[in-house]
Amino acid sequence: MASTFDKYLARHAAPEAALAEALPGGPWGATAVMPAYDEGDALAPALRSLTAASRPPHPTLLILVLNATEDAPPEALRRNDDTRGLLHAAAAPTLTLPSLTLHAWDDRLQVLLIDRSSPGAFLPPGGGVGHARRLGADLAAALHHAGRVQTPWIWSLDADATVPTDLLSLGDAALARSPRCAALVAPFAHVFADDPAQAEAGRLYDLSLRYYVLGLAWAGSPWAYWTLGSALASRASAYAAVRGFPRRTAGEDFYLLGKLAKQGPLYRGHGARIQIQARVSSRVPFGTGPAIQRWSEQDAARDRFPLYDPRCFIALRCWLEHLPLLAQGASGLPSHPTCPWLPDALERLGAPRRIERALAASPDPHVRLRHLHTWFDAFQTLKLIHACRDHHCPSPRWSEALRRAPFWPDATPHPDLANAQRRAVALEGQLGAALLGLGG
Repeated sequence: MASTFDKYLARHAAPEAALAEALPGGPWGATAVMPAYDEGDALAPALRSLTAASRPPHPTLLILVLNATEDAPPEALRRNDDTRGLLHAAAAPTLTLPSLTLHAWDDRLQVLLIDRSSPGAFLPPGGGVGHARRLGADLAAALHHAGRVQTPWIWSLDADATVPTDLLSLGDAALARSPRCAALVAPFAHVFADDPAQAEAGRLYDLSLRYYVLGLAWAGSPWAYWTLGSALASRASAYAAVRGFPRRTAGEDFYLLGKLAKQGPLYRGHGARIQIQARVSSRVPFGTGPAIQRWSEQDAARDRFPLYDPRCFIALRCWLEHLPLLAQGASGLPSHPTCPWLPDALERLGAPRRIERALAASPDPHVRLRHLHTWFDAFQTLKLIHACRDHHCPSPRWSEALRRAPFWPDATPHPDLANAQRRAVALEGQLGAALLGLGG
């Protein structure tokens, strides 16, 4: 009988996965996938850092997906040409197939270039980073399934990120915590621009990412992890089980991790951080680059940069504490003096119907609780936060949110932004390594 892995590769994987059979070499110590669009020669530091992180005697295989759509700006296509030139200057290809070349960057790193930025090979209209990640990760999955990679992890990185030398040890730490780990997220640090306005916008966005995870962790959420496509790894078999990266133009990391965290424990790593450039970019419709571009252009508005009202996380905590009671047969939706509107927010998510289904699924409270958590996943958590924000407690400016947040100790009335961002990094570091998701 065909395994889930076999079925995925046969029925759902991108055509690039079939090229694994024609790829010579290996075994490789690790695989990593990196989309590249409009990068030019800027990815050289990322490649050097990945070389330093590789583990002899087996080289790391980086699958670099050079991508663009046919209607991409000419300057972006020229910079993609520069990326090709960078690889050819480093080493002539040892393998050349249609849209595929293999380069030996050095004795510790091989770069397999999937070229989807040429006539006849462009991504389809609307294609973007999620599609590019999937092409590379599906090929990596095929290599893993063939037993040609020494570790079970498919790393997802970005061309503007440099990795610490002990990056691959995070995979070891995850498996030591649980042999069933399905995914891991690596700690990160943004490198801010020299331009003061862009640096301030970058700090605000970084603060918002960490504030959200700190709020989830304080509320007791099993989904308290960051979601950055440049700082995650998926277990190859789990990646196949959830049918790979969604072909989205943004948010593909969020949705993939949300599915993987139901396959097995998700490991939130601790230690040395992946360094990510906090830069202006229009590569994706939302995320780091567009946020920095938007807020760097609004000098007067940055002081009003919004963060979720802390009551959103108080409501979430109240709801999560109520779930075991529901599994044991309690009736009704919870309320709280600070957020009496919580039942309304839960009604908007269809919680009563989901509770009925969970109770009908089994008389066992443990099974019922798992059903409730399977429904109330990372996506539903975000939807509850948004329901609270949109209908009951609008987001205040960032300084006011920090002043009132129960998970932000020693807040001052008017915190300095740079200090607040550094404080967020420190508080997040105190969370430490953890197993999360349904298996955590």
